[in-house]
Amino acid sequence: MRWLLLVAATVASVACTPNAQPATSSSATVPVGVPVQRVDLNLGANGPLQGTFGVLAGYAPNPATVAVGTVIVFHNSEGFPHTASAITGGTFPAASPFTLAALQPSGARLSQGQWSSGELQPGASSQPLTADAPGAYLYGCFFHYGSPMRGVLVVK
Repeated sequence: MRWLLLVAATVASVACTPNAQPATSSSATVPVGVPVQRVDLNLGANGPLQGTFGVLAGYAPNPATVAVGTVIVFHNSEGFPHTASAITGGTFPAASPFTLAALQPSGARLSQGQWSSGELQPGASSQPLTADAPGAYLYGCFFHYGSPMRGVLVVK
């Protein structure tokens, strides 16, 4: 009975906590001292801009420039699902390059080529992705690629 009361009290205190954040899609943690770059996913707030790689939108910062070793975490601050999924090659294809695999989280390093945040629900964050090699890494949203929800990570 005590255990049940403890669980009920814990649930009640979390439910009443102002600005409580929903659980993220990732349970992985980033080691202390490792730089982290959070990238916001929000098509409404992060409007289109013309960049070296084409039209970029839906992510901020965009492009994001980070040092080798930085950990990237994507966070969905909008009210509907998004992904941040790798695009191979140096340019954005005209049509969406994604398969249903983009809806599942995959990868731990940007240089692996085929990584994805998976489908991030509102308020969720991705697994940590390490910027492990210099280069320009293109990515986009499975759901909104044509909007164009596209981004670039520049690793130096």
